[in-house]
Amino acid sequence: MPYLGELSSFTTRQMTETVRLFPQNAYLGKSLFSGPKPVVGKTAAWDVVEGTRTLAPFGVKASEAHIQKIKKRKRITSELLIINEKKAIDEETRHFLEKIGEFDEPYGEDLLTDELANLVRTVENTKEWARWYAMTRGKLDIQQTDPALSLSIDYGFTATHKPELATNRRWSEASTAKPLSDILDWRRLISRDSWLTPGRMYLTSVGMQYLVENDSIQTLLQYTVGNQLAASGVITRLGGTDIIVYDINYVDGDGNVQQYIPDDMAVMVASEAIGEEFMGPVDVMDGEAVRKQMGLSSYSFATKDPIDQWIVVKDAWLPAIKIPDGIVAARIR
Repeated sequence: MPYLGELSSFTTRQMTETVRLFPQNAYLGKSLFSGPKPVVGKTAAWDVVEGTRTLAPFGVKASEAHIQKIKKRKRITSELLIINEKKAIDEETRHFLEKIGEFDEPYGEDLLTDELANLVRTVENTKEWARWYAMTRGKLDIQQTDPALSLSIDYGFTATHKPELATNRRWSEASTAKPLSDILDWRRLISRDSWLTPGRMYLTSVGMQYLVENDSIQTLLQYTVGNQLAASGVITRLGGTDIIVYDINYVDGDGNVQQYIPDDMAVMVASEAIGEEFMGPVDVMDGEAVRKQMGLSSYSFATKDPIDQWIVVKDAWLPAIKIPDGIVAARIR
């Protein structure tokens, strides 16, 4: 039975189950991380993994095994990020939900579900922003004033995995840029440092325009990749790498539309998952009590003065890049 302030149509458990069912197909960054992995407290810890290129000497009969040094590991710890969003349900919708208007009750439930989906979208937008901020900059730097939050994580990108092209080699310079050579160089870098297979490169439609208009690529279009452009309007594969245009965006605090991947960047990643996501416990109302629940959760509550009905979606979450050598975040303009 719902408690005072809990919506009769949706209990805490039902609301949580509902928000976890909403599809998140648009977020390509999510596919590059495994998990989320649950952690008991508020802090996540992970090891930065490095490949090895050493060879073992051959042994002879009755000889002892060759001794290898313990592999170096870098341990990173960070507090989880708390994302906590709510909104008030208007009186008319609340009447439908509480069965005062029987005829319109389905409408009220659909509207509530839509508002929950909107809150979840806001939460997931924020998570996708954090993923791409980490992958394009090699760090996560959050300096927030309201509420106050200062969090900085260095994921361990080396300078070679954050290349900035010389002026005449920037992809915006159609006649002098050599994007195919750059892509092959970045593939070799990932293979050499991580022992993973470079598989995909992400950029915006602006970056794709640079590729299509490049003089050397125009020559290739005549012989090899022209059918890709004719079929889909973009180059889908170049230098053994799948090219993916990702134009999903968000609105920042100033109301400006921003790309998750900046227009002046291209991000090449290994085919394997290069990171892991963590989730932690959040406080939710359950009856008259408060209990802990893992990860993305939802509940409702009421305030008495003024009388308002609120729905809440919250999460405790963090992205971790475990194989920084499996990424090249290149500035192409």
